[in-house]
Amino acid sequence: MHLVILVLTNIATPGEYLEVLSSVARAFSEQEVIAKVAQLPTPEQVWEFFDKGTGSLPPFITAADMMATDFLTLQHNDKIAKAIDYFNRYKVTEVPILDDDGDLVGVVAEQDVLKLGLPEHILWLEDMRPLLRFEPFGEILKKEQQIYLAEIMTDRFVSVQEKTPAIQVARELVRRDVKQVFVVRGKKLVGIITLSNLLGRILRG
Repeated sequence: MHLVILVLTNIATPGEYLEVLSSVARAFSEQEVIAKVAQLPTPEQVWEFFDKGTGSLPPFITAADMMATDFLTLQHNDKIAKAIDYFNRYKVTEVPILDDDGDLVGVVAEQDVLKLGLPEHILWLEDMRPLLRFEPFGEILKKEQQIYLAEIMTDRFVSVQEKTPAIQVARELVRRDVKQVFVVRGKKLVGIITLSNLLGRILRG
């Protein structure tokens, strides 16, 4: 059962559009409600449902209204080989890491894996000629089944609670210079807001 809902708002006030979407999403969070509205026989009854049944608009848009709930995760006791497979297969640049209790404890990025094959001093060398035959990728392949993600992941990530105002999420993205923010319920990861998704929702709907 499907419903098609057309929302018309002023292009200069995207916040109103997002507030309406949030209200509609809450109203149709259950399949039974969707089926009930789809079977209403007259436009007047449909209007009455929206007039009385959807409730008032929220006071502000929250992280929960903006987040994507379909996302990849890895476990802290996974080997780095699995992270490499994720980077290659799903074309992501970083993946959140969960512990045995399902709590968000870190994030692993492509750069974290690449660093495994590079001696620390190489990052400071100006003259790379003595190392042109060095094989960093061979070093990574040697280690990919030996090292746990817990050993290379970073805990320097940005997280917000579900009810955090969207404007605060936007501020964190800019202030912390990150591409995504993790949305948590307590310590449990429930969603991800990427910079591109946030801009798309706000500026393009």
